[in-house]
Amino acid sequence: MTFIALQTAPPVVAIPVAVLLPALLFGIAHRAQGPAGVLAATTVGAVFGTWFAANGHDLVPLMLAHLAINVVTCVLLYVVPPERLRQGA
Repeated sequence: MTFIALQTAPPVVAIPVAVLLPALLFGIAHRAQGPAGVLAATTVGAVFGTWFAANGHDLVPLMLAHLAINVVTCVLLYVVPPERLRQGA
């Protein structure tokens, strides 16, 4: 039903809905990470969705950005000692 509504809606309505709705769902899917995780995932989802809609549906840069985010996160979680992370705070 949503797909049909987006197909018949003008682009000025359909594109923001098509970007923001999945971003919100993506954020909610990260609720186990707490409110900060939900906000971060929603923001990243909106940025990625906007890029996708604005740049001819090119996924390659988004895949590389996602990879970079995951690499940095894994390094911070599993390589850098926790006491080293606390020094910056």
